[in-house]
Amino acid sequence: MALELSIDHGEDLLCQRESMIYRLFDMIIQQQPALKTLASELETVDTDDRLKRRALIDPVIDRSIVKLVDLDDDGLSELLIYFNLVANPADGGDVYVFRQQGLSWDCIGRFPSRSCPEVKRDAMENGYASLATLRISERGRLVPALYTYMGGAYVLDERHLLIEDEGEVVLAH
Repeated sequence: MALELSIDHGEDLLCQRESMIYRLFDMIIQQQPALKTLASELETVDTDDRLKRRALIDPVIDRSIVKLVDLDDDGLSELLIYFNLVANPADGGDVYVFRQQGLSWDCIGRFPSRSCPEVKRDAMENGYASLATLRISERGRLVPALYTYMGGAYVLDERHLLIEDEGEVVLAH
């Protein structure tokens, strides 16, 4: 999955960040099957009508957590978005991980998450910290999950057992 978003040079820094968050959420909403109605409504609104688009997106942002965290210790923060599904919050949501590449943000991970907090583990894998969470197993049970950076993206890593108090909290609900 590749999501890219370029920054508009005509805006000041604060406006760029705000605009970026709205555009990222707009793209994320388009990918969520549970939000088909909202996605369809956004498609009918002109992209230049920022106020109307933001009014539609704000309730989704309010149910989400957005955090900048340096996952690869390079001094630049990656963007984590815990996207809680508005249609059925009991099912949990998705975590999106974005890395800045020049003037664009690339999605380097998307995985289901049933819980906050997400945990940044002290151990690095392929240059990035692993992320721990709870997810629903194929049998419908709540199980710990570890997502590591492999092959350019975060993927479920079943090689390691989780230790509950390892790492630091990076998202708190």
